[in-house]
Amino acid sequence: TQLVQNLVLNAAQVLQPGGQVRVTLEDRETRLALCVEDDGPGIPLEQRAAVFEPFVSHRAGGIGLGLPVVREIVRLHQGEIEVDQSPLGGARFTVLLPRSRH
Repeated sequence: TQLVQNLVLNAAQVLQPGGQVRVTLEDRETRLALCVEDDGPGIPLEQRAAVFEPFVSHRAGGIGLGLPVVREIVRLHQGEIEVDQSPLGGARFTVLLPRSRH
């Protein structure tokens, strides 16, 4: 819950009025892929690696802890997180988690 909340809130905070956030879940055989993407300003390529570092924020008023928390939650569940450009024009965060064997 915290992971999804942080990603959606981060996306919503950079949007202009009428902006769009899209959340999708995809089954990829051995993993599940959760994508949160927006049509905001995006994250420049040279800043993408740093967004997961504590206290790094490129948003006015941001303190830079939301994405480091997300990264740690993903790691605790043996997953991976990727950031790139969304087809919507903004940022896309993809969380890849192993499927449960229940």
